[in-house]
Amino acid sequence: HPGYVRIGTGDAEALGGIVTPMLSSIGSEGTIRITFKAQIYRTTATDNAPQVKVMAITADDSSISSGGTITSYTIGSATDVTLSQEQKWTEYSCDLNVTGNERIAIYAQRPEKTTGPSRILVDDIKIEVVNYL
Repeated sequence: HPGYVRIGTGDAEALGGIVTPMLSSIGSEGTIRITFKAQIYRTTATDNAPQVKVMAITADDSSISSGGTITSYTIGSATDVTLSQEQKWTEYSCDLNVTGNERIAIYAQRPEKTTGPSRILVDDIKIEVVNYL
């Protein structure tokens, strides 16, 4: 198996994504840089090319089901990353202001006013501290 992750939306409105553990080593607050490689994943010509939403979320352990689904969260800082329309690996990077009780979530986001699948492949995720208090 190649080692990358496929995430995204199917025909339903549910989102698929990746979420880190809490960033407790940051302390009270700081800035992190998230770098990753991604590409769109199409199985048909009508599949959408999604945006990627990278966000800091607050979700305590009680809001995570036994299956790993986060049922309740609050969004802190967030940014949208627009992917290349080509099906090739491209590196993306963004900075977020975070606190030590937040997690980082990376989600595929269906473009507005579209239906059908919106999927991406993600690899080489790196989270580094830019500064912290």
